[in-house]
Amino acid sequence: MKIGIVEDEAVWRDKIQAAIEKYCRDKSISSQINSYSNGKDFMKNADVDLLFLDIELPEGEDGFEIARQLMNSKNQCKICFLTSHTELARLGN
Repeated sequence: MKIGIVEDEAVWRDKIQAAIEKYCRDKSISSQINSYSNGKDFMKNADVDLLFLDIELPEGEDGFEIARQLMNSKNQCKICFLTSHTELARLGN
């Protein structure tokens, strides 16, 4: 399984990756995980099965817009939105 993480804060990016690695190890799931600090870098190689995507990114990037771009490109990956903002969490359905 190809997994992508787009999270601008390195501390959270590392924690998310460690949690995913542990889960995959515990469940015997073969995985390849790539992490990105911004959506622009991720979109250069958006070939993933599962994406953990921060909603609020720096430099005006928007996780919802990145998700729209993926859908428009016919990418069939599943997206798990990440945010620390409760008001934004409700928008990710």
